[in-house]
This record gives sequence, C-alpha cells and structure tokens, in this order.
Amino acid sequence: MNNTKMIIAGLLLTGLSMSAGEPFSLKKEGKDESSQAFKLDFRKKQSAFKLNVKQSNILSSSAKDWDESEVTGSGLFLNFGLHFPSASFLNPYYATNPIRFGLGLDFEFGSFFRFGKIAEHKFGVGLRATWLSFSYTSAKDGNDIYRALQISPVRLGPQFSMAITESMGFDVYYQIGVNFTEMFGSIDDPNETENIGYSKTYLGASHEIGAAYHFRVYSVGFGYRFGSLSNILTYYDGETEDNDIVKSSISNFRITLGFKF
Repeated sequence: MNNTKMIIAGLLLTGLSMSAGEPFSLKKEGKDESSQAFKLDFRKKQSAFKLNVKQSNILSSSAKDWDESEVTGSGLFLNFGLHFPSASFLNPYYATNPIRFGLGLDFEFGSFFRFGKIAEHKFGVGLRATWLSFSYTSAKDGNDIYRALQISPVRLGPQFSMAITESMGFDVYYQIGVNFTEMFGSIDDPNETENIGYSKTYLGASHEIGAAYHFRVYSVGFGYRFGSLSNILTYYDGETEDNDIVKSSISNFRITLGFKF
C-alpha cells in the first residue's frame, strides 16, 4: 500500500512538473521572439539614423569646403610691398627744388566684409577695412638726408570681388582714410660740428584705388594713393618754425605681395 502511494505521488509530481514547465517554456520563447524583434527594429532605426547623420555630414562638409574655397568671401589680408613716391611727394616746390624720394617699403593689414553675393557667389560686394597701413622712404640732397614715414590707422571703402575659379579671384577697391606723415632729416651745416635736426608733420585725408589678383591664400596687387596734406608742425634745430601754407602731395604707387585668409 505504501509503495502504491509512493508511486502515485511520484506520478503526480512528474505531471505537475511537466505542466508547470510548458507555460514557462512558452513564455520564455515568446519573450525571446519579442526581444529579437525589438533588437531587429532597434538596429534598423540605428542604421537609418547613421545613414541620415552620414548624409548630413557629407552635405555640411561640402558646404564648408565651398565656403572655405570661395574667393569672393570675407576674410583677412596681409600685404607687404614696394612704395614708389611721385616727383611731388612731400615737395610742393619740386619744380624748382628737385629733391625726390626714392623706392620705399610698404605694409598693410586689414579685413574684407562681404555684404552681398551675385550670380551664385561669382561676384561679391562689401567693405574693405585696412586697420593699419604704413610706408617708409628716404631722399638725399648732397649730404642732407630726409626720411618719410606714413601711417594710416584706418582706411575704409567699397570692394568688388570676382571669382575666376574656385581658387582664383580678382578684387577692385577704393579707400579713403586719415594719413599721418612725418618727414624728418639731418641737414649738413658747414658752420656747425654736428648736423641740424629737421622735421615736418603732415596730417590730412588720402585716397586709394587699387586691384589685386589672388590664388588660394596668395595675392599680388597694386594701388595708387593720392591726396594733399597740411603741414601742422615744423621743427628746425630744436625750435618750431612757421608751417608751409601750401599743402603737400603724398601721391605714390605701390606693388604688394601678400596673403588672404
């Protein structure tokens, strides 16, 4: 009897175990299928997101490359050049006193701000701002030596740019600005053991028209500056003297080599 009970109990336990295991197994399989479907859907969305990001990066990269290579765009410029003064440069009496300043050096640093684009970026119109410009030249009359230093702190004017290709361009501009010029020299006096110091200070407005060709970041250009300055201060041998009534020309031609960023 006891053996019969034990056999029956064993069969009941086995049946219960099997009946309990089937729902668990089905639930597990359903969970696995749902998890795999979720993972598959997630991977699809992830791939689509990566594709969209990749396409967006390609578009933004191409736009960035175009902006960087656009030769009519805004940027900085840095130019070094040679300065060719005219015959009347700082010498209103050049007809009777032919002292002429020779070849000098020139430097300028500034920015171009483009305000408008025309014909799919092929043309640009904007403001050319020179933050600092100076030039140096000298002249000699016998034993007398004269030097001239021009400083123009700010020069402004319109600029028109044209793109020849994506890496080459051409600029045409006009500028006006304040011009501060100092002419100083050393005059030989046979009656003195030392040379006499001499200086004249000029102030006024000057104009410039010019053009430049640039390939990538390199540029070559030329400009013609002109204007008349007033003599505001004169020193001779440490003492002030009467200033010239006649204004002096600062007309000069310059050639530059530089960079455009």
